[in-house]
Amino acid sequence: MPEKPKLENFISEYLDGNKKKIALDFIAYMRANKTPPAYRPSLRYKCTYKGKGICTISLPRAWTNGNGNPYQDNEFGQSWMSQENIRNNWVVIPQLDHLSEYENQIVEGMKKIIWDERNLYFCNGCWMSNPNFPEPRDSCGTRPIRNIFGKDFNGLCGRGFFWFFNPDEATIDCIKRLLELEKQARNEK
Repeated sequence: MPEKPKLENFISEYLDGNKKKIALDFIAYMRANKTPPAYRPSLRYKCTYKGKGICTISLPRAWTNGNGNPYQDNEFGQSWMSQENIRNNWVVIPQLDHLSEYENQIVEGMKKIIWDERNLYFCNGCWMSNPNFPEPRDSCGTRPIRNIFGKDFNGLCGRGFFWFFNPDEATIDCIKRLLELEKQARNEK
């Protein structure tokens, strides 16, 4: 079986400058903390903890999939990210299943990062325009208002609402802290 590509190789190909340095440092951190990124198709790498996903690291697809849907061509689905600037971008998507159990440990500086709408993924109706999903997924449909650490947000995606696009060092520190809190919560179960 052919060897699966390492994320570090794609990072070097897709990212430049400080984004590249931050991404490589974060991947090294994930490997050192026994949550190494595992290859999945479409330039997505899933990190697991105790057999369950804790984080996905994704690079954008820089090609068209042919269905004409801009959200599928730009898999990040954010209106501010066009095809022209998609190449030098990446995203960290933590899977925080026990968020309510450690919300009292989230400090104000972290809240400011988390509440930034560029770090939240809003429903873009992918289920409506993707011919492979003619019906809404179980988690799709009218999005309820969701309260995140005392602030209400309307229209967040049901598949995962924290998407940290092009995280800087302060945002990476916030993500690391969230992942550590999530691991602690999972250990207590």
